[in-house]
Amino acid sequence: MDPLEGEKKHTILFVCIGSRGDVQPWVALGLGVASSTGQRVIIQAHEKFKDFVLSHPPLEFTEIGGPMEDLLVNTPEGRAMMDANIFNAFPRISAFFGPLIKTWFKDFQEAVAVHKPTFVLLTTFPSFICVPICEHHKIGCIVGHTIPAYPTAEFAPATIG
Repeated sequence: MDPLEGEKKHTILFVCIGSRGDVQPWVALGLGVASSTGQRVIIQAHEKFKDFVLSHPPLEFTEIGGPMEDLLVNTPEGRAMMDANIFNAFPRISAFFGPLIKTWFKDFQEAVAVHKPTFVLLTTFPSFICVPICEHHKIGCIVGHTIPAYPTAEFAPATIG
């Protein structure tokens, strides 16, 4: 049975962590879903994408902190991680991502509490941290990628070379 069938209006939360390229395709999909089905679609992204998301009604916006690309350049931890080598990479990666993951986890928990989504679409690798919250609240969730996540004959994953 289709979880979105029936009279009830559902709330679908798209969790988008990353750059505009990690947000824009999901805004397009969310707009299509909201326009064609009448479901409530909320995009959870970094504050700097708020105006972009809200310029596509009926989409709604909720914030998830820690814009990674800005923090890589503008924080000592980000710059240290970018300069890491094989001997010091792990502590630098931990120092950078530890606080970010806590922020993302907290912000997603708050979005679930406030918006009570029926379904969640996790759209980037960092959003995998949200799966345990979905499972705890018995919220259906899937992970979607706009880039190959597994090697194919035509493409290698973006994280490889």
